[in-house]
Amino acid sequence: MNSRIKMTCLWSVFGLTLLTSSLWALNALATDFGDLIKFDGSELYYCEGVTKAEAQEVGDLLVQVEYFGGDERSVQLSRSGDTIEIRFVIKSEFKDDKEVMDSFQVIGDFIVNAAFGGQRAEVHLCDDWLETLRVLKLS
Repeated sequence: MNSRIKMTCLWSVFGLTLLTSSLWALNALATDFGDLIKFDGSELYYCEGVTKAEAQEVGDLLVQVEYFGGDERSVQLSRSGDTIEIRFVIKSEFKDDKEVMDSFQVIGDFIVNAAFGGQRAEVHLCDDWLETLRVLKLS
C-alpha cells in the first residue's frame, strides 16, 4: 500500500481532530442517511445508487488506510447522476484547512480508483448532519 495514503490518514501527525462528537445523532436518524455498515466502531452509510458490495469495499479500503479503526467516524456514499459522492463528517473549523483538504483529496482519489474504477466523483466535507461544508472534485 502507498505509504503516502497511510500517512495521510494518521491525523495525529497533523495534530488534527477530525472526529465528530455527534455519532449518536447519525445513529438516531440512520434511515435518513441510508443503510449502515459498521467498521471498527465507525459507520459507513450508503444510499440508493450504491450497492452493499461497493459500500463494503469502500469500508474495507478505509480500514486498510487506517481512516476507520480505533476512533468513531462517519462516512456516507451516494450517487448523484453519474457522480459518486463520498461524504466525510468533520468539524466545521477544518473545512478551509489546506492540509485537511489535501488529505481528503488523496483518500478520495484512492477510494474512487480502487473501488469505482476512476468514475467521476466528489468528496464532500460535511457537518454532523451530513450537510456539505465544502466539495472537493476528484481527478
